[in-house]
Amino acid sequence: MSLNLLTMVPFGVADSLKTTIDEAKQQNVPVRREHVPLRRGEHFREIAFEVIPIVLPDLSPGCFLILFEEQDRSVPASVPPQSGASAHDAELSAEAREVLQLRKELTAATNHIQSITEKCSVLDEQLKMASEESASVSEEFRSTNVELQTAKEELDSTNEELVTLNEELRNSNHTLAKMNELTSAIVDTTRYPLLVLDAELRVESANQAFYTAFRVEPADTIGRRVYQLGNNQWDIPELRRLLEEILPTNSVFDDFQVTHKFNEIGIRTMLVNARRLHGAHPQPRIVLVFADITEQLRLAKDLKETTEKASQYARSLIEAALDPLVTISAEGKITDVNEGSVKITGVAREKLIGTDFLDYFTEPEKAREGYKQVFDRGTVTDYPLTIRHKDGHLTDVLYNASVYRDTQGAVLGVFAAARDVTEQKKASQYEQTLKKELQNSNQTLEKMNELTSAIVDTTRYPLLVLDAELRVESANQAFYTAFRVPPADTIGRRVYELGNNQWDIPELRRLLEEILPTNSVFDDFQVTHNFNDIGLRTMLVNARRLHGSPTQPRIVLVFADITEQNQIAKDLKGKSDELTRSNAELDQFAAVASHDLQEPLRMISNYVKLLERRYASTFDDKAREYMGFVTSGAERMSAMIKAILAYSRLGHQGSDFTLTESDVSLHGALANLKRKIKEAKATITEDHLPQVMSNAEQLTQLFQNLLGNALKFRSDKRPSTVHVSAAESESEWTFAVADNGIGMEQEDFGRIFQLFQRLNTAQEYPGTGIGLATCKKIVEHHGGRIWVESKPDVGSTFYFTLPKSTAQSSWLGRQTTPAMVTTP
Repeated sequence: MSLNLLTMVPFGVADSLKTTIDEAKQQNVPVRREHVPLRRGEHFREIAFEVIPIVLPDLSPGCFLILFEEQDRSVPASVPPQSGASAHDAELSAEAREVLQLRKELTAATNHIQSITEKCSVLDEQLKMASEESASVSEEFRSTNVELQTAKEELDSTNEELVTLNEELRNSNHTLAKMNELTSAIVDTTRYPLLVLDAELRVESANQAFYTAFRVEPADTIGRRVYQLGNNQWDIPELRRLLEEILPTNSVFDDFQVTHKFNEIGIRTMLVNARRLHGAHPQPRIVLVFADITEQLRLAKDLKETTEKASQYARSLIEAALDPLVTISAEGKITDVNEGSVKITGVAREKLIGTDFLDYFTEPEKAREGYKQVFDRGTVTDYPLTIRHKDGHLTDVLYNASVYRDTQGAVLGVFAAARDVTEQKKASQYEQTLKKELQNSNQTLEKMNELTSAIVDTTRYPLLVLDAELRVESANQAFYTAFRVPPADTIGRRVYELGNNQWDIPELRRLLEEILPTNSVFDDFQVTHNFNDIGLRTMLVNARRLHGSPTQPRIVLVFADITEQNQIAKDLKGKSDELTRSNAELDQFAAVASHDLQEPLRMISNYVKLLERRYASTFDDKAREYMGFVTSGAERMSAMIKAILAYSRLGHQGSDFTLTESDVSLHGALANLKRKIKEAKATITEDHLPQVMSNAEQLTQLFQNLLGNALKFRSDKRPSTVHVSAAESESEWTFAVADNGIGMEQEDFGRIFQLFQRLNTAQEYPGTGIGLATCKKIVEHHGGRIWVESKPDVGSTFYFTLPKSTAQSSWLGRQTTPAMVTTP
């Protein structure tokens, strides 16, 4: 039930209250009225009220809170006259106030009655219309009753059907619950990673295989957008295209191949199957299933290579055979031949293939009989036939043939080889020829042995050949010279007995008795030993186990004395340590020098400012100009000292290269240049930038110098734009910073990277002249190159390269040193 507040208060108050409510509704702010007279019998009292709009969730005022308060005590309608005033005046004043109040109440009552009258008229009209509608509705009700009776009968029939359907629905729900349970079990136990995404591509659920395969936790997966998973490593262009372009138009997509490098598991190739679901769920969902096929692709590639090699090998064997070889289909057609078949028939290979194999024999029926025997017996041996060459020449052959089958055992055709019996007649002559070739081979072998011996004797590395019992079979002159031993004390003795047993070295014994039996090759095995005649030496031993004779394997040992090289390496390390210490001292000196140079500059600047402040009134324009020159010169000198100090430190600081997101370094530079970019009203754009091995701080400085250069030398003829991009090659990344500034001439390209080289005056473009020299030093410190391409009044593009691997930087290459083994 609702009541009208305006009919519940006196007419005088109702009028003021209605006006206040209208104001609060229009302005949507609280409105207060004070000193509103209220009559109660013979008394008046003044009240105040405040109308406060209450804002609903849709931001529109829906209702109002009205607070009433009493402002003074009640006053009789007739008040005694005040002292100093006549009773008549007081009486008139009281009567006037009462009459005024009565008039207000009368006016409000009249307006209220008029409003009620108008509402009654409207209600009367509505009542008439409702009466007419009621008559029409009654008629409709009579018609509807008939329809309802029919509907009731249909409803009874439908109820029976619903009971049946309800039972079927319960059964279906029970089956569906079992299916859901089975589905969940299948999803959790399947070995394929699976994701379920909502309409906003956020992960609703994932199976255990997904967490295991991609090494992520549920807390880092559920509820996150798929592109944000694993520190945004799932923001894969191919996956984004699948989800945002292909799936909206294709509800099903199978075997979408994606290759991507993941932080935890490296480069993987996956097949993605996707389904867009439109079930009972209010929002469509997406199911993604991943199949890692990296290993299958590698195996397939290996299998393909193996198959190709096997095919090539088989083909090589076939082509290397001197006898004619041919494969024949079940229908008697030639399917393949080797070069021997081409020679014996005189017909090209491509013309032989597809023809009837019987056409090339002098007795086709005899050949057909032999072909049938192959199918009947599975093989035929030494079947005599005569082949006719296209020029009429005949060759007697003995055919050997057998059937070949597919993997199911079905016969596909016949493989046949023909042996030219003419060669048998020439066997004796061939034997003589072989003997002569063998003699020549023996002579060649003797010459090779002589050559090998000469090489062994002239090589500067000591060499030993040991038999199976580790006795010395031979040694070269370099061995006798290096270790100062004669052949008589070496040949035939066990290696451990050489030099009064000084060769009984534990590490050498382990190499010969433990390592070499399982490794036929061993290189750079380092041994340090104190020899009687030559002192403490460090050797690298290379060993080979030879299997020329199956019963008597031999061992070849080659020694390389690296004692001097190790000493040189030690000396280099000492010099490197000394250089490191010198660099540290240089840093300290540079810092001290910078401080000592800055101090006089600060004194000059301070005193110049003091002169300007105290004696400015006595300076003429020329003096003030000179003072400006002094101040700006001191500031430029201070900036130049700081730049030189930073430049000097670049060569030996910041070598801690790590895998760096180059776009993060770029954004750091943009943040540092935010004010300059805003002043220049420049537009900076960027492509997707790669990860590189670099010093992140120096990379940020490099970007900042190049971008600052582009902003400084912008053109006043067009809005400034700068674009940063990167291109990949086999071994490096090439970055480009392109602007549309004032540009430069080609002859200035090399000069701008030199210290203190400027193409413009400091008044036109302030600066130290060190910025691009610093860029060059940073890039070279990273093992890269930097150059510029430019045209006057068109713009400049600065390029620099960064190697993909730290091993490609000369100062980052790690020298591998074999493990040092020292014996007493």
